[in-house]
Amino acid sequence: MTAPEIVSPAPRDVWQSIVDHDVAGTPVSQTPQWRDAVCGAWRGRDVSRLYRWDDGTSLVVPLVRGRLRPAAMAEQSSWPLGWGIGGALSYGELCEDKADVVVRDLMAQPVRSTYLRPDPRDDAVWRAVLPPAAVANPRMTQVLELSGGFGHVWKHRYTSARRNDVRRAERAGLDVEVDDTGRFLPLFERFYRQAVDRWARRDGVPLVRARWQARRRNPPRKFAAVVRHLGPACRLWVASLRGEPVAVTMMLHQGTHVTYWQSAMDKEIAARSCAVPYLVSLAIEQACAEGGAWFSFGDTHPGTSVTRFKTGFGPTEHHSAGYWIPGAGRSGRR
Repeated sequence: MTAPEIVSPAPRDVWQSIVDHDVAGTPVSQTPQWRDAVCGAWRGRDVSRLYRWDDGTSLVVPLVRGRLRPAAMAEQSSWPLGWGIGGALSYGELCEDKADVVVRDLMAQPVRSTYLRPDPRDDAVWRAVLPPAAVANPRMTQVLELSGGFGHVWKHRYTSARRNDVRRAERAGLDVEVDDTGRFLPLFERFYRQAVDRWARRDGVPLVRARWQARRRNPPRKFAAVVRHLGPACRLWVASLRGEPVAVTMMLHQGTHVTYWQSAMDKEIAARSCAVPYLVSLAIEQACAEGGAWFSFGDTHPGTSVTRFKTGFGPTEHHSAGYWIPGAGRSGRR
């Protein structure tokens, strides 16, 4: 196999063309728009790489690198933790031979390491070519198949408990609004800040420390960057009870994929009225009506309350991993 042409950063038009031609459907987190949001929020530099072979195969690896550290001490990521699936997307077959070329090229980069979070559908290909020194970060992705329409999903995939939650929300008389302009972002951020304080009290963590950790993990510019760069593809759903907002969810749209990305709420009222399961169910129903094929609940950790909540909608669990691959800079992940 001949060596590929490598271009970095990956040209936006080529990257977008691969997304547009992906018949299996590309999730929003593998698009150039998501790269823009990551760079804007994380204040990173685009170091994505395009590989082109003579047989017509083109492969893009989304990558960002922090600006503050020298390359030899830096980590480049596809994507940073908390930003979902990156990995690689290709026009043409992704085989082990081509994946091996990519891994060897990443290992030759003058960085400490590369964090690669592949699409779970491609996990076996990447695992087969990773070096022994690669460190795995086990992940689980929950994806709901929408074939058969909403009536089929409701009857055959939802658990009875989840259907009861939706009926309870309907009886509560919740009003729902959907916006794709970012108008509800301040409300989402207010609920999120309240949640951080609630988690701190629950876990006995000092408020100052909890808020600092939350700002590092999810700075306000993160949510704002996603809203700004995705535009109408980012929809915020708000549930209100007697005129007072009680919950907000953030849904991301890309082709036949919809991703449930974030939620924030008034915990007590939202729990009584089942506002969040109601909003998620309405988003699933809309995705079916719009011809969607997949509704993704994103990466999660088995056994948590969040995972159990998502399981109620009947998604399939895909167990895979992200991988720290050593580079040619200072060795080791830490």
